[in-house]
Amino acid sequence: MKITEEQKIAIQRRLKQMVADYDSEKQSIDNDLHQYQEAVNQLPQFIESVDAEFEDLTELTKKDLSFLAFASTLQVARQLITSYLKTRLSDKESARQTPFHTEEHSDRRTRQYYATKSEIATNPVPFDAVRKTETVKNNGNPKLNGFNHRYKAIGHDPLLGLVFGTANIMTKTITVVKGNFLFETYHVGSGMATNGRGEYKVDMLTNQASTSLMFEHICSRIKSEGKEGWEAVALAFGKELVHLLSDLRTAKSLPLPIVSAISPDISRILNLCGVDALSTTTFSIDLFVSKLIDTAIAYMHSWCYNPANDGPIETYEVRTRNIIYYSNLISVASTTIQTLFRAYMGDESAISKFDFGGSISSLGVVWQTPFILSDMKSDYIRSKTVNFLNKEL
Repeated sequence: MKITEEQKIAIQRRLKQMVADYDSEKQSIDNDLHQYQEAVNQLPQFIESVDAEFEDLTELTKKDLSFLAFASTLQVARQLITSYLKTRLSDKESARQTPFHTEEHSDRRTRQYYATKSEIATNPVPFDAVRKTETVKNNGNPKLNGFNHRYKAIGHDPLLGLVFGTANIMTKTITVVKGNFLFETYHVGSGMATNGRGEYKVDMLTNQASTSLMFEHICSRIKSEGKEGWEAVALAFGKELVHLLSDLRTAKSLPLPIVSAISPDISRILNLCGVDALSTTTFSIDLFVSKLIDTAIAYMHSWCYNPANDGPIETYEVRTRNIIYYSNLISVASTTIQTLFRAYMGDESAISKFDFGGSISSLGVVWQTPFILSDMKSDYIRSKTVNFLNKEL
């Protein structure tokens, strides 16, 4: 097929246009590459400026310092309050400071498995009895004494005692744990003891009882007496709570829940190591309240965010975390100084008042915060860098 002159001219024009388009596209690509190279060359300086901007935006302001002072004050106040709760008292002093605790004396009547409301109110709890009649000594003998009765008498268990201790109070009995959740129960009556001032009545284990019968008598009493029976239950339960609170802050405190039912010996060993109901309660309170303060401060600081004055929300959140970080550092320093000062002043119980729960919470914050802040800073710089490159290109 022969190409005409007009077709040749059209092909030549098309080829020229393609060459011109190629040159234009090449020039555009060259310009973009040059612009990209310029942006890349400026990138270290830009990142450095963004880093400085981040540091400037996350520097604590007067408002932030006020929050830091407030958070630190709350943490130190918490330590002072719980250190007071950790102070061990004598049995008499603890009873005197316990609300609703009244003067008690042993005056138990002969009816078994039944304590009148008057007996419940005026007699000591029966599971504090350690004296025994010859009958008990020669038959079973639970070997209770003033040193071990809080671990062997299950009425002192902070959890199981709410059931067994209440039942003991209603039935004038004491339930002793032998370990592995095996229980035996004894009747408690009033016997006579002597001291330098004469004779006086005391609680005494009189003879063996039945744990199952103890609960059966309580159920029968509720069925037969109705409202009166329920009032006796409420009164006995209240007495149990008051007694547990009274024993909590004493030198021996109370055993850990359930442990005595498994092994009274283990419970006593833990107590000798300082692990008991008081230490674990104050530890839990310190840990919980410390975290609660951190959470409350974080929410309060976020509520005070003002975009016009506080900059981007990302850097404001960094300042929030720094407030919590520094307040926890102050918290750890505070309890350390308090403990060292108490020890220097001769307080032998100084270490027991150390803020273990709060310090664990604080050390967790101190450990995690630098990693979190590093990630937040990386995200901020990455976002700014991507926007810079997109803008340049």
